[in-house]
Formats: sequence, structure tokens, C-alpha cells
Amino acid sequence: MKHTFDCQSLLAHLNDLVIQSDSEGRALYFNEVALRKLGFYGEQVNRAEVKEFLFDLEGRPIDCAASLKKQPAELRSIYGDSISVLVTSYPEPDGSVMLICQEQQNIKTYDNAAGMQYYQHNEHLKILYRVTTSNYENFAEMLIAYLNAGIQLLGLETGFLSEVDGDDHKIVASISSLAELKKGSVSKLDQMYCETVVRHKRTVTYLHVGAIRAMRDHPACKELGLQSYIGMPVFIDQKFYGTLGFVSTEAREEEFDWFDLEIAEMMARTLGDALELAQLHQALQDKNTNLHEVNDNLERFAFAASHDLKSPLRRLSIYSQILETNLADNQTEEVKDSIDYIQKSVSRMTQLVNAILSFSRSGKVQIEPQISITGVIEDALQALEVDLQEKQADVQHDVMPTIAADPSLLSLVFQNLIANALKYIEPDKKPEIKISCSEQQGYYVFGVQDNGVGIDPAYHHKVFDNFERLNNVEGQEGSGLGLATCRKVVENHGGKIWLESEGVGHGTCFYFTVKADEKRSPLLNRPSAA
Repeated sequence: MKHTFDCQSLLAHLNDLVIQSDSEGRALYFNEVALRKLGFYGEQVNRAEVKEFLFDLEGRPIDCAASLKKQPAELRSIYGDSISVLVTSYPEPDGSVMLICQEQQNIKTYDNAAGMQYYQHNEHLKILYRVTTSNYENFAEMLIAYLNAGIQLLGLETGFLSEVDGDDHKIVASISSLAELKKGSVSKLDQMYCETVVRHKRTVTYLHVGAIRAMRDHPACKELGLQSYIGMPVFIDQKFYGTLGFVSTEAREEEFDWFDLEIAEMMARTLGDALELAQLHQALQDKNTNLHEVNDNLERFAFAASHDLKSPLRRLSIYSQILETNLADNQTEEVKDSIDYIQKSVSRMTQLVNAILSFSRSGKVQIEPQISITGVIEDALQALEVDLQEKQADVQHDVMPTIAADPSLLSLVFQNLIANALKYIEPDKKPEIKISCSEQQGYYVFGVQDNGVGIDPAYHHKVFDNFERLNNVEGQEGSGLGLATCRKVVENHGGKIWLESEGVGHGTCFYFTVKADEKRSPLLNRPSAA
């Protein structure tokens, strides 16, 4: 999780030279000070490389990707001037690097208040840049980092983010030794200084509460001993959420200056944006959880319903066979046709029930670390042995890899694709099926090529939908769930499935991907007879 302020506007306040480069050392950004000191303008900015202007003390280009902590260096402007600096690098997760170059002539002890304030502002901007450009594992980690930064920048003891609901004030996150300000604690709003922030929806500051006669008896002062405070309203999508506050048991001698207020209010705005994103993310997770529950219920229902239908179908099939036997001697053409229609309907319904059962089971993936795809294909071929022999099909496949997958479900994918190749082919044509495998960008790409009737490109996008059937061949009917099951299995393995066909009469090749395991068998590209 990464949340930032407008970093360039912050860096513009720095008196140091700030340069950002990519992983190859090409400059991506210069703040105004760097542009002025180095003399870059126009297209020079886009063409600049760090090695052209940043050198170590022996004149060698500095490796900006290396970790640097105030390393002495020399910057060279386009005018030939040399600038002695101390370089600190801040690597970013995307490979870019932020270089902050502090001129050595500016590194001194300031002997006046204005100079010291300027120096402190400069150092505070560096802290703010680091905290706002960091990556965080989660929102809670980000909150703590921001509260720590606020405590350090504002010079107070305690920082907290609160949520306000009516008269209740709940601590969402905090860095505090006081039990009343620990995460999860709830108090009445009038017990806290942030009551004024909530009422006026603006920043409120107190330097020394004990010195304000009207506030000496306030519970936060009298019971908790809190003397100084700064609090800002936090909004989510322009709706009031709560407050960001920093407090201390010590009175503050100096006013919060414009810089302190700007930092505090920027942090409050950024946390409001981050809270909005966190809430949207949680809402999405909740919807996904609900969707998974609905899908699980549907799968259980499909499994139970299809399983329960098998018993009456079996009885219907048996009784139709008994009826056919009993009427064998006195069977009229009409009776024969009726019995035949019953048996075909039972067969069709049984096929559909089996397809629904397969589809309902296809969502339950049980990954095994090392499975042989050759063995998976052999299982599929064995399940189709009768059809393969009847059609005298020729099946060839490459030498296959060993991967992490669910063997029974992948076998179901191959079984469905091969069954389609056997089913959707001209009656007088011998099926020729080629199963291929290649490796591309960390995935294995499996292909099942046939010489069947092909598929019109206009229907390519529909064939993987539930109850969509491929081109009908005389006497062949599908359940409309075979390819939908394939898609579900492949996607649950983190892959994708698609087809290529030039159209009717040109055959079809179905492709699907499965992620290649790092510890895998070598992939050899030579054919093997099945």
C-alpha cells in the first residue's frame, strides 16, 4: 500500500538538490534548486544521465543505485562549475532512486533563530518525504508510520487517529502510554480536546491548556494532564470521519508555525484519502467473500440436485428396458418409437446430470506439487478408450512437463477437449488429434488441435459460456457444460483458455495455460504417440 503527498510540491521547498533517476541511471526529475545549480533546461532535462554530472571525490561516476548515506561527492554543472555535496540515496520499490544532495557550504551550525528554523524545516521535509513515499504492507502499518512522523515533526508525545460517531470518540490507531488514548478505547467527545475540532471542522491548537482559565477543569487537562494539542478534521469523500491529533503532557513554548500547520493538515488529508481506499478495499473483500459463499452454495445445490436425479433416471432406464423386453413379441412401430424416445431422453438427461456434477466439482482445486501431464493425458485417454477405438482416432502428444496442479481436474479438461474433437467431426473422417506444449513467460501453453468441423469465428467468444453448444453434427448433442467446465478449471489454476479456428471445415485448436513451477522438469519438444 502506497500513499503519498504531492511530493514534488514538498521537494520544491527543499534547499538541497533533489534528483530522481530510474534503475539505469537516467534522470527522471530535478527540483528547482537542482535545475538552477546544474543549468539544465528544455530537452537537456529529458536527456540527462546521472553519470554525466555526479562523481565521487576521485572523479568516477557514482552508482546511484548503491546505498549512499551522506557520501561526499561532486556535482558538475553544464557551465563547468563544481559543487561539493553530501549525497544520500533513497531507493524506491520500482527501481528508481531519489538522490538528495546537500551542499557542504550549507552544512553548518546556524547562529540565529531564522537560520535554525530554516534548517529544521529542511530536515522535516526529508522526514516527510521518506514516510510519504514508503510502501506499507497494510493500512495499520501506514497509520503507525504517519503517527510516528507526526510526533517527530511536531515535537509532541502522543499521536492518534480517532473516529467520531455522535457523542462517541473511538481511538482507531495511536502511539501513546495513556490507556485512554490506546487503540480501541472509547470515550465521550466532551472528554477530549477534539470536541472543538468536531464542532468547527477545522484545525485547533492549544499551547498550554493549564494557562487557559476556562479550560483548567477540562477532563483531558485535569485527569490526563494533557497540556498541548493540535488536532485536524479527517474527511472521507468530503464526509466528516474523525480527527488526527497530537498531544503532550508538556506545555509548548512556541506557537505552531505555518509549516507545522501545513504538515499536520496535509497528513490529515492524506489519511482521509487512505481511509477511503481502505474502506473501498474492505467493501470489495466483503463482496468477494459473499460471492464465494453464493458460488459455494450453488455448487453444493448443483451437486445435490444432480446426484438426487441419478436414482430416478436409473429406474426409468431399467423400467424402459423391462417394458421393451415384455413387449418384444407384440411390439408395434409406434410402441418401439416411444420406447426408443424414452431411452434416448434418459441417456440425454444422464449426460446432462453428469456434466452438472463435473461442473460443480470443478471449483474444488486440490493442488499437488508434482504431477506428470503425460499421466494426466493417459488418464483422459483411458476414460475415452471406447470412443477412441470406435472412431479409430490418431492421438499424438509432445513430451510433457511435470507441474503443480490438480491432476483429476486437468484430466477432466483434456478429456472434454478430446471428447469434443471426437464428437464434432464429419462422419466419414478419421479424427487426428495433436496435443502440444510450449513455455511462454512463466506459463506452460497446452494445445489440443483437431481436424474436426471447426467453429465460425463469430461464435468463438460464446463457446465457453454455460450451456452453449458447439456446431451440431448429425446425431451429436452436447451438454453445453464441457467447455464451461474447462474454463472454470483453468481459471482456478490461474490460467486462461481460448481457441483458434479459421472457421467451419478447418478444424479447431484449444489452448490453455498453467503456471510453470520453478522446480520443474525440462520441456522437450518432440512428439510422442499416445
